[in-house]
Amino acid sequence: MDWEAVRAVRLGRPSALREYTPLPISRATAIRGFAADLATEHQIEVWPRWQPLEDVWVLDWEPGSDGTPTAEQVQQALLAHPAAARHAEHVRLSSEIGDVISWARRMRQPGQAVIVDCETTDLDGVIIEIAVLAADGSGRLLLDTLVNPGDASISAEAQAVHGISAADLRGAPTWEQVLPRFLDAAGQATILAYNADLDRGRVAATQRASGLDPAQLPTRSRWACLMQALTVWRRSHWWLPLGGAHRAAGDAREADRVLATLCVPREFANSEGRSGRNLR
Repeated sequence: MDWEAVRAVRLGRPSALREYTPLPISRATAIRGFAADLATEHQIEVWPRWQPLEDVWVLDWEPGSDGTPTAEQVQQALLAHPAAARHAEHVRLSSEIGDVISWARRMRQPGQAVIVDCETTDLDGVIIEIAVLAADGSGRLLLDTLVNPGDASISAEAQAVHGISAADLRGAPTWEQVLPRFLDAAGQATILAYNADLDRGRVAATQRASGLDPAQLPTRSRWACLMQALTVWRRSHWWLPLGGAHRAAGDAREADRVLATLCVPREFANSEGRSGRNLR
């Protein structure tokens, strides 16, 4: 060992001692390396992120079209990885967010889904405005109409939110007239709504109030909730308000922006980095 050379190294420059005392691979490097290897092997996106409060790394991924790799397969690969295996107890596997991203990207495909929003006489009332928007990112409004609720009156609280008055509804078509247009706009697509239970329930309530057969309506299985998907994507357990304009078309467009958001990893492009193929 040339100690004079060691002593002569200037501050901030690599020491000659590194040749004899190599530094071990850090946990962050090992886990990121495993994520990159997993992404390459399966041709998927993999997103490692560190949770400082828990001192764990969460590994998420978008499964391929065949549903692989599963969590069990990823766990086995982690335990077999030469660098990351020793840190396995500090890694939490979660494909939940990847599943949401994959689902949102499918919903974005042409003809796959539509977005519905309704304004009503009250929270438990009937529809007075409905909009159906193509979910493919084109911004095409397939339906946007006021609906005459007949004898049902608009509550003061509801009117304060959406601003629609009884005078605005004079001459508007009835739900019986709007229904064929709604069914045509929805087609056989998945029906997305920000609060799907609320909008689906108001459609059903309006159908019953109009004396029409509920069997004409799309089944419950065709509806999907963007708010639930957003809570997973944000890792939140709270009800998240939409924040739209509280008119049907405006809120449908705001829900469309939520769907676009769900197609992109939230924080995986920050300092924690991202492994895998480029986003579509």
